[in-house]
Amino acid sequence: MANDLVGVAPQELATEPAGVSLTRQERRFLRILYMYTTRTNDNRLKEFDEKLVRFGDRIGLRPVDVAYIKEWVVCKGEHWMACEKAGIPYELDMRKAYRNPQVRRMINAAAEKGLCFSTVASRDELADFYTQRIRSEALPEAFRDNAAASLARLMGYNPDEGKSGGNVNVMINCVNPYGGSGE
Repeated sequence: MANDLVGVAPQELATEPAGVSLTRQERRFLRILYMYTTRTNDNRLKEFDEKLVRFGDRIGLRPVDVAYIKEWVVCKGEHWMACEKAGIPYELDMRKAYRNPQVRRMINAAAEKGLCFSTVASRDELADFYTQRIRSEALPEAFRDNAAASLARLMGYNPDEGKSGGNVNVMINCVNPYGGSGE
């Protein structure tokens, strides 16, 4: 019963938002992670570190995975900074930590709680990124044009892109079957 899923049936709904269903151990890990990240000036951070590693082990996370998740939350989703602060030295190890499905699951659950950004950029984040590239005078014009084209595709500004041939106009004649002759 320690690994029961929450939110499977309506009578078992949790107070957590819909999205990632967590086991009891995962919820405990997330609760300790929340306590760790909200108590930056607390002298009990070492104790929270030990608890995170212990509960991380119970849900199948290595100590480096736990360190990565913790730093992802603290660094607000900045992958390279999280790797550096977690002490992950090589690019291959960075990818292993990030691509671990359990790591991504816990990061996304933390994102649902508002602790950090999720593992996938939102549409608004992408639009902001492309907009900043467009406005950056330091970038070459080709980069800015590429960013403008990507932003236009993302925002749906050019829906006919990629279609061959001319425009086809369709006229729909709406007739009221219950009306008179219109006189």
